Amino acid sequence: MKKIMFVVFALSLIVAQSFFINQGYADTNIVKEISRKDALKASKNFLKMRNEWQGAKLEILTDLYDFEGNRVAYYIVVEQNGKELGNMVVADSTDRGPVIEFGNDPSYTTDIKKMLDKGKNVYYVGPFQFMGAIDAKDLQRQSNEKKSKILKRFKQKIKGNSQVVEEIEREHKFKKIPTSHKESSVEWNSLLADESNIKPLAITAKKLDIPRISQYISGVSYPNSSCGPTAAAMITNYYDSRGYNVRGTAYYGTHASLINHLYSEFGSTIIGTTAGDFANGFDRHLEHNTPGKWTVSRPDAEGNFGTYKAHIDGNAPVAVLSGKIYSPLINEEWHWLVGSGYDNTNGSYAWLIDPSRPTSSYDRYLKWVDHDQDWMLVFSGYNW
Repeated sequence: MKKIMFVVFALSLIVAQSFFINQGYADTNIVKEISRKDALKASKNFLKMRNEWQGAKLEILTDLYDFEGNRVAYYIVVEQNGKELGNMVVADSTDRGPVIEFGNDPSYTTDIKKMLDKGKNVYYVGPFQFMGAIDAKDLQRQSNEKKSKILKRFKQKIKGNSQVVEEIEREHKFKKIPTSHKESSVEWNSLLADESNIKPLAITAKKLDIPRISQYISGVSYPNSSCGPTAAAMITNYYDSRGYNVRGTAYYGTHASLINHLYSEFGSTIIGTTAGDFANGFDRHLEHNTPGKWTVSRPDAEGNFGTYKAHIDGNAPVAVLSGKIYSPLINEEWHWLVGSGYDNTNGSYAWLIDPSRPTSSYDRYLKWVDHDQDWMLVFSGYNW
């Protein structure tokens, strides 16, 4: 009888243990909605962990929506003494974020306030990209109008290339912003802890001193579609500054001349630069003076943060193609950014420079697992 009771007791312990283990696993995988109050709490704790913008006031400026009209995030402004210190995009559910992107460029807030003043909702349609529309139908209308203009210009300039036209028709559609990996729930749990338990962390980050260039500077022949050549120009000038034998702005005379040369060398068109054309063209450009000395590759970004980080640690900037999934016609079909650093303090973040913004010293970090499904990378390295 005692043996039977012992077996029953042991089985009950196993079942109970299994239940709690499974329950704990489920808790980290069930998607939970994040209230405005919790979004602000998580944001404050995030900044406390980084010992950044301490004592500042955090305020939610607006909700951010996806193309279907569903709220996906909050836009939070960080101010002190009436001056904006920075802004953050914070997810509204545990399957993303918590902090999707953050930085200290106030022009994003200025743009969003203009949208709100016109009575528009604000749509978050990809990294750095916010779009104002009355509703989801208006957003789709704007997208279709821009697509029509691109197709018209493309057909006028490049006749007979029906394959590219079909690709534009197929790819220029709004798609859902992908959810991030399971660690998002774990990060939410840590950031929603009591503030008294939050301690500053040791900062683990690196930034490369990239000379910044805007694709809209005077003299650029095709500014609206020169994000790729401009990103490559920034990377080339960085290599030149470190003593590599490459042809940068000093060789061509002006930033615009370098960008225009790369535009031609990459085979860029009015719809931009493909990843393949960027990689092949960049390899050719880097090897003008040193044939056979450079290796250029273009892997997907998903799950590749470690390799990205290794390149930054090796003083090699990374070109990042954004728009593989979103493709929302904000910056023509896709948009090139310069991966210039990382921050691994409380989450894996890439520090990116946007060629479409005015040249400045502003920083912008994007959380890797919330965006990597939408990115393709171009790595470059010198073979000693």
